Amino acid sequence: MEIHLDRTSSTGLSRQIVDEVVRAIRSGNLAAGERLPPSRELAWALGLNMHTVLAAYAMLAESGLVDVSRGRGTQVSADAGHRLSASADHLRDAVRRARGAGLSQDQIISIVQEET
Repeated sequence: MEIHLDRTSSTGLSRQIVDEVVRAIRSGNLAAGERLPPSRELAWALGLNMHTVLAAYAMLAESGLVDVSRGRGTQVSADAGHRLSASADHLRDAVRRARGAGLSQDQIISIVQEET
């Protein structure tokens, strides 16, 4: 799994790791049950503090995209693809409702940016 970070971005490094893992799951490069690198190894490979990677893994676990277990490591959850599809569907529905309520594209984008 390749993770590309932009150290000049205003997006935090943990968030960038999450975004890269999500992209890999969506594209099929990371399949259900596949293990992510141990946090210590990934931190070393990316030149990061291990806690940065642990924070990213915690965000992924909180969203249900990965399962973390002692001894087995961090694995893509069985329903990660479904969760991502369902989330995208919910977001599309919310955007349609917002447009129907009269919000402009700029207002919707502003709201989304406030939440990310």
